[in-house]
Amino acid sequence: MVLTLWPATSQAGQSVTLTWDPSPEPDIAGYTLYYGLASSAYIDIVSPGNTNITSVAGLADATTYYFVVTTFDTSGLESLPSNEISYTTPTVVPDPWPPASSMAPRRLSMR
Repeated sequence: MVLTLWPATSQAGQSVTLTWDPSPEPDIAGYTLYYGLASSAYIDIVSPGNTNITSVAGLADATTYYFVVTTFDTSGLESLPSNEISYTTPTVVPDPWPPASSMAPRRLSMR
């Protein structure tokens, strides 16, 4: 399996969408995505079911994450992991402009 990713950033945090080549095995029941902050040390799991695409949200800024995916069959047997892929989230610089609601005209008095 080849694992690929597409990053995304929003005001709610960083996320990444990952996709992989579907398994050609006829008895595949689903996939499991593992990820973590160190190579080969995966502490989080996403279960996308029997689809070859999933997103991971809530990623921290300026942090490197490592991802692998496995398959499991109808007997519950899990495959070896895919190739590992890493992604470093960018540092998000806050918008220096205040929200439009705080831009209402204000009266200034000068003496």
